[in-house]
Amino acid sequence: MSVYNEQDTLRATVDSVLNQEGVRFEFIIIDDGSTDASVNILKEIARLDPRIRILRQDNQGITKALIKGCRHAEGEFIARQDAGDISLPGRLKTQLSILRSQRGAVLCSTGTQYFSELGERLMEATISSHQANAGLRPNTLDDLIGPTHHGCVMFRKQAYFECGQYRAEFKVAQDLDLWTRMIELGLHVALPDMFYQAVLRPNAISSTHRDRQERARRLIFQCIKQRADLGTDASALQVVANELTKPFTATGQSATEYDYFIGSLLLQTGSKNCRAYFKRALVNRPFDLKVWFKLIKAYF
Repeated sequence: MSVYNEQDTLRATVDSVLNQEGVRFEFIIIDDGSTDASVNILKEIARLDPRIRILRQDNQGITKALIKGCRHAEGEFIARQDAGDISLPGRLKTQLSILRSQRGAVLCSTGTQYFSELGERLMEATISSHQANAGLRPNTLDDLIGPTHHGCVMFRKQAYFECGQYRAEFKVAQDLDLWTRMIELGLHVALPDMFYQAVLRPNAISSTHRDRQERARRLIFQCIKQRADLGTDASALQVVANELTKPFTATGQSATEYDYFIGSLLLQTGSKNCRAYFKRALVNRPFDLKVWFKLIKAYF
């Protein structure tokens, strides 16, 4: 797990992992240069539980943090966890059982329940194993899909290193890039069970850099096709390095997209809380007809 300034949610996340039963594990946590109280919280937690290993680095981003964490992993299997999210009881035991019993499987994912930063329930995401395997071996860009969440996956460490690990060139979508290479070595078992709870935050990369995420998706598809045609994606990876490794910052427009997205999800659940998100989106986009349409719909 990579941590960067997660003092408010860190204890709950760590407890959700430490409370997993029926499985032996080490919990590797990489502090990615936090400037808040996260470091002190991690030190305190580590003193109380010998399963925790704390690694530290200057702030370099989640991809390099995950590369470091996986490099230090000693177990046969690696499970991901995002700071701020929750692993529900039985998650690790169930995934471990699947990977041990199905030797042809290289990764196992679960269903994910999504919440807003205020704790509002937004949606449940699940895919079948057929969709999961087809989605990582796509014929077109539109066919490309991954697990329901990066944090809900467990995979074989041997397959991880054999396929080339997380790649530093992917500052975003590093998980999808990894899964599309790992699937070339075996199967993806997608469980329908809701074993993971994730929070959609306005400052998350998936919220503030959706355009960069989509660009990364297109580049991942190019890598898939180049490996299929040439046996290597070296030249496509060079394009990735040129396009995705440049520094980037969040924008007000990105925050507005987040408000519109969360409001739309809440509207589908029938929650009146969606109105506040649409109103906030209109502050920056007062003439956006699609936002006005959904706000009006929320009152009827």
